[in-house]
Amino acid sequence: MRIVQIVNAAVGGGAERLVLDLHRTYTDMGHDSMVIALSGPASGKGIHSTGLSSPYHPLAASKASALMPGGRIDAVHVHLFPALLTVPFALRRRGYSGAIFATEHSTWNRRRGTLRGRLLDRFTYAPYRKVVCISPAVEEALVSWKPFLQGRTKVISNGVFLDRFPPVVRNGFHEPPVILSAGRIAQAKNLFRALEAVRKLADEHTLPFVWTVAGEGPLLEELRARASDLVAAGTVVFTGYVDDLPELMKRSDIFFMPSSWEGFGIAAVEAMASGLPVVASDVPGLSEVVGSDAGILVDPSDTSAMAKALRSLLLDPSMAIGTGRAGAVRSRSYSIVDCALEHIRLFTEEG
Repeated sequence: MRIVQIVNAAVGGGAERLVLDLHRTYTDMGHDSMVIALSGPASGKGIHSTGLSSPYHPLAASKASALMPGGRIDAVHVHLFPALLTVPFALRRRGYSGAIFATEHSTWNRRRGTLRGRLLDRFTYAPYRKVVCISPAVEEALVSWKPFLQGRTKVISNGVFLDRFPPVVRNGFHEPPVILSAGRIAQAKNLFRALEAVRKLADEHTLPFVWTVAGEGPLLEELRARASDLVAAGTVVFTGYVDDLPELMKRSDIFFMPSSWEGFGIAAVEAMASGLPVVASDVPGLSEVVGSDAGILVDPSDTSAMAKALRSLLLDPSMAIGTGRAGAVRSRSYSIVDCALEHIRLFTEEG
C-alpha cells in the first residue's frame, strides 16, 4: 500500500512517536510510507516537513499538501489538531479525492464543552472516512462529544517497539531507589501535583530515593523552580530530553505517571515492557492500559494517595518486582506490529 501520514510535527513524544513508529513499521513490511509534518524539522527516509515554525501558520496545510507524492495513494492518515481541521480542505483544493482517515489521541481537549469548539469540531471530523481512537475511552469521549461519528470510529490501540524495551531482571532496588517520570512537561502530565506527592514522600519516608523527571516542555522551568530545594538535596533530578529511554528505564525502579488525562499511555507500556511497576492515574485510557496487575492506580488530584502508592512499593521491593514482571507480560498486548496491521486492515476495508 501507499500510505501518507500527516501530523503537526515529526519530532516529540506521544502521537508524533506513534506516527514515526508506524512509518518505520509500514516500511519494514514493504509498504510505501511517507510522513509529512506541518512544522519543524524532519529527518529520515520518507519523512518531510514544511519547515514552518508552527502548525498554526496560515500556509502550513497548503505547504504540506504540496509535499504529497504524485500517483496513486491508498490512504491519507491525519493526526492532531490543527492538522485534523486544515489538511482535508488543503488536499481537496489540490485535487485529492481519495480516502482520508484521522486518529483521535486524547479523551479531552480545550475545544470540548465550548460552543466554539462544538461548531469547529463539526467541521474538523466531517471529512474523514473513519476516525481511529487509540483506546475505548477515547472513542467513548469522542462519540459523546460528536454523536454524528457513531459508526465512523474504530478502536486501534497504540503500539510500541517492544524489543527496544526488554524486561530487565531485577533482584532489588538501586541505591538509592529511582522513581522515573518521562514525557512532555505540560499541563496534562500533572507534574506539579506529582511534585507535591514526592515532597510528602520525602518528608515521611525515612529511606532516601530519587525522582527522575525526563523530558522537556512549556512547564519545565516552572517545575524546576518549585522543586529547587529537592534538586539541591539530590531528591529530584531533571534530565531534559533523553534519547536513550530504554537505558534510563534500566536504571530505574518505579515508573510514575500521574497524568490528569491520557488517551492511552505509551510511556506506561514502555515502562511495563521494561519490567517497571507503575504508579499511574486512574483516568480513562491510562487505567485500561495499566490495569490492576501492572501497578497501582491513584486519583490524580490526591497527592497523599500518590505518595502512599509510591511508599508501598519502596517499602516492599519484592512486591514491586513481582508487579513489574506482571506488567512485562501485559505489555505484550501492545506491539507496534499489531497496531500497524490493524491500520492496514482498516485502510484496505475502507479505502
